[in-house]
Amino acid sequence: MGFQEEKYNIDTMKANISKLGVMLSSHYDIAILPEGGSLVGGLFRQPPLNNKIDFKDFSIRATKVVLPGKTIKTATSKVLAFDYEHPSEKVFEKTLRITFLNDASNLLRNFFYNWQNLIIDGFGNHRFRDEYACTIRIASEYQNDPKRQVRFGSIYSFRGAYPRVVSGNEFLSTQPNPVEFDVEFDYLIESTESER
Repeated sequence: MGFQEEKYNIDTMKANISKLGVMLSSHYDIAILPEGGSLVGGLFRQPPLNNKIDFKDFSIRATKVVLPGKTIKTATSKVLAFDYEHPSEKVFEKTLRITFLNDASNLLRNFFYNWQNLIIDGFGNHRFRDEYACTIRIASEYQNDPKRQVRFGSIYSFRGAYPRVVSGNEFLSTQPNPVEFDVEFDYLIESTESER
């Protein structure tokens, strides 16, 4: 049996999925947890939110999560008159981006705007990071096929996080889709653990 036949053989695929499980792209849990001394916890109780935004809303309304990755940069070298791309350094892509489904009153997007106002107020005064930082925890689920059990696989934690970019709403007259907005976070420390 050739490689392609082996790759697409249903029994081989089932055995592999049974052994390793699969990570489901649509199954994840997001938690934004204020760190000790952070003022972000108070945002849940302040107008205009008035206790309408709950911690669980982040998971319910998140439609897409883009986790940081790594890139190997290359430099061009000449080897026997031919150009050769030589690996020169490994670069960590620090982008953490979450896309949220917006609510009718912009409460969720206003939460992130208010969070940004904690960082730099209307007069240009800056706060210290421990006054506005949170831990963002993203837990991905995986399914172990034979048992049909779904449980958390990897847990990604981002400490010292804050919303660096909050995109505006995008309205399209041609498609009556729900409105989404993106939030890009900056953070100090990333860690990954597994609950398997």
